[in-house]
Amino acid sequence: MKKLKSIPFLIILFTYCYGANAQADLYKTELPVNSQNKIELIEVIDFPDKSQQDLYLLAEEWIEQSYISDDYDIRLNKQNPEEITAKGIFSYTKNGLGAKNKYDYTLRVETKNKKARITLTNLNVKYTSMGLTESFPAEEVIIENLYKKNGKPKKRAKEQKEQILQFWNNTLASLTEKLSRDSLNDEIW
Repeated sequence: MKKLKSIPFLIILFTYCYGANAQADLYKTELPVNSQNKIELIEVIDFPDKSQQDLYLLAEEWIEQSYISDDYDIRLNKQNPEEITAKGIFSYTKNGLGAKNKYDYTLRVETKNKKARITLTNLNVKYTSMGLTESFPAEEVIIENLYKKNGKPKKRAKEQKEQILQFWNNTLASLTEKLSRDSLNDEIW
């Protein structure tokens, strides 16, 4: 009987440790920068059963469904019908305390040769204090100020890096799921 009582404890302990390791892994992930030292997250995904037009139309539908508020700016490049660009804002509330981090960003989806290239760039961190909002390049806030002089990570920069990576991972998962579907409006029941 004692063994049965310890099983829920072990499950809770395993779940807690796994969650802590997942956060630690996010923190260890480097934020890639481009030649201008700007954060630029890029993923190229193969879709061997999709044409360029199918991928474009599915990406366009995903963006139209995901970017529905006035905080977003969607641009369809008519000169280059392989590219969609969306500008938006995402935010995180820390532990329900009301303190928010907001981020401006640009998401670009390019479709070509049965592949989709998804790029997250132009990240800015927005702080609001006493009614005033200031915006700073994410590289300045996170990369340049990530560590204290003793080599330990600064808590706020660490959290912001994790938030950006979590947003990126969630965006990739959602968009990849959409692009993998058989047709437009192919909803999951």
